[in-house]
Amino acid sequence: MTDGDKTNGCGVEGEGQQVTAALLEALNHSLRRKLLRALHCSDDARSPVQLSRIVGVEVSMTAYHVRTLARLGAVEKADSRHVRGARETFFVSRVAGNRQVIAILADTEAEDDEARR
Repeated sequence: MTDGDKTNGCGVEGEGQQVTAALLEALNHSLRRKLLRALHCSDDARSPVQLSRIVGVEVSMTAYHVRTLARLGAVEKADSRHVRGARETFFVSRVAGNRQVIAILADTEAEDDEARR
């Protein structure tokens, strides 16, 4: 398989962008990889509440890690709405064009799934 044949596990090929040292360090955390993978493979923006249900982790912990990914540019806010007196923010992945991040997500998926069990 050549570099041009690699996909991200969601059927989309990435283009070349550099990964910052901070983002690389952030992706060393399995929960952040799971959250980014869930956003990247989704056609819709998702909130930390929705993501917490997907990965099976508390909303507060999920929100913290999503904010970390947002600060590093891996995800961005897409929308927000008021829900029961609080603001729910929705995020989307920004890594579709980054071959290095896509490779990390693909290479660690089995390991992350195994850790969930």
